[in-house]
Amino acid sequence: MPKSFAISFLLLFLCISQRTFAQLPPSGITVNVDYLPASKYRKPIGEEKYEKTKASSSQQRVRFNGNFLLANKGDLASGNIRSWGITVNGSYTQMNNKGYEQKVIPGELLEIDAGIQHFRSLKNNWGLYSAVSVGLYTDMEKINGNDVFINGVAMFIKRKPKYAYGFGAGITNATGVPLILPGLFFQWQTGNKLKVNVTLPENISATYLLSQQTDLTLYFRPKFGVYDVENMPEGKRLMSFIQLPLGLEHTWHLKKLDLFYGGGIMPLRSFDYSDKSISGIFKNNPSHQLSTNVFLNAGVRWNFR
Repeated sequence: MPKSFAISFLLLFLCISQRTFAQLPPSGITVNVDYLPASKYRKPIGEEKYEKTKASSSQQRVRFNGNFLLANKGDLASGNIRSWGITVNGSYTQMNNKGYEQKVIPGELLEIDAGIQHFRSLKNNWGLYSAVSVGLYTDMEKINGNDVFINGVAMFIKRKPKYAYGFGAGITNATGVPLILPGLFFQWQTGNKLKVNVTLPENISATYLLSQQTDLTLYFRPKFGVYDVENMPEGKRLMSFIQLPLGLEHTWHLKKLDLFYGGGIMPLRSFDYSDKSISGIFKNNPSHQLSTNVFLNAGVRWNFR
């Protein structure tokens, strides 16, 4: 369905805000790979109408995520916490596109960013989480200053034993000028043998502990990305990329090392294009979609603590 480009930005910054439940993420490095076989291209032909074509795209992606805790000071008596950390993220996606009449899906997407995070406790179980990052978000055809995005977020978070909620705002220069968007935070965790985790809109999962060394997770983890691209439909250069995977993941815990693999169904992959301006993202833009398909993924996590 045609949808406002602003929705993609809002969901993206909601995900940027989902970085903390009580403190910053634990220190560690994660590397994983995804594979999706060829899916048929669904061409937009009108409002909420699509035509399945003979064109198709397969996808391979490699992702890297590193969280490094720099300082973590806590007062056991008062429960006050102050933490500083840095993050380094990278993602390379290759799309093998065949049979298209014109270019509507990039052949490559590269995302590299680094940022600093801070969390500090406030009164009455409230906390302030803030982060700023700078990165390269490009289709690699022409790399210049347009591909450099600076993102920031600040969230006030109320912490409870099993859940947290909060509000704040995010800012980005992806539209060419600074754009401020609201952000909401909600996370709920519960269970021992069966652990349920709800972090909207980034993750909904249920994990069953098969033993002390292994577990099985059923999850829904939407993924969002915004890139500066070249030579796309109607000269639009700002692309929103959305994936909605529903999967099953098996994990082995080996001391500080986690090995995981799995797969599932990808009901939707959408590529939306907009002018690089604030007014452009609030317009309804046609969605270029790929049909439902399966996916496979595997990876490793090295936990420093």
